[in-house]
Amino acid sequence: MILCGDDLAYALTGLKGWVFLVPFFLFWFWILDKLQQGAAVWLQKPAGFALSAWILNPDLALSLFKSHPPTLSAYYLIALYTLPVFALLGSCNQLAGDAGSGYFRFLLSRCTRDEIWVARLLSAYLLIAAGSMIVGLAAAIVTLQTDNRPVTEVIGYAVQINWTLLLYLLAWVALIALLSATLSSAAACLLSAPMLFFVVKTTTFVLQLQWPQLDVLAYVLPGKLTGLLVDPDASVALWALLALPLYVLAYGALAIYRFRRRDL
Repeated sequence: MILCGDDLAYALTGLKGWVFLVPFFLFWFWILDKLQQGAAVWLQKPAGFALSAWILNPDLALSLFKSHPPTLSAYYLIALYTLPVFALLGSCNQLAGDAGSGYFRFLLSRCTRDEIWVARLLSAYLLIAAGSMIVGLAAAIVTLQTDNRPVTEVIGYAVQINWTLLLYLLAWVALIALLSATLSSAAACLLSAPMLFFVVKTTTFVLQLQWPQLDVLAYVLPGKLTGLLVDPDASVALWALLALPLYVLAYGALAIYRFRRRDL
């Protein structure tokens, strides 16, 4: 916990953390301002609902923008699809930079490699999770101001989607921890994540043309669960949510295995 606290304090006072915090809060300030002006409430009206049903599908649009507070649903959708980008910005330098500089040789006289890995994972996750919780609270306040929904419904839905986002975030941070444990610079980690996404998507697309059952390869990345987490069928969304800890365990095991064996 001492390592985690020190790294979190360093991130909050240095460039490492502000590279994430500044674009994250600027982006969400702009989004929440639009939502406060009623952008999501419009989706409940006939024209807006027709557009959302065409872009998504009628069942999903009905579930998100009729059955639930539309402003929170809009926030949820935007958060799910942008979270991987902000997770990368906030956690790309978990291990890579210090591993390349040799700083870990100093720490290894006082703690183990496993402790270093866990501390860096937790500090990166807590930084991004704290920012996400602040934005989630702001989204709930905006919803109470704009949507004509009971307070208890808004609070209950806000708790549900924010817990889902926190678990989804942990899966992405664990994936980036795996990349960071393998590479020797934060810049390389920052570039390798979108390359990995492109390779997995392209390979899956090509292979499934010949063998449709190989579409399952796309589940190597947690992004494949994004659509399932907002599925109108609650059982599908629940299974997707329960699958997220499996990603954390798998990525974590691979990252620790790699970090134990790399030359520091």
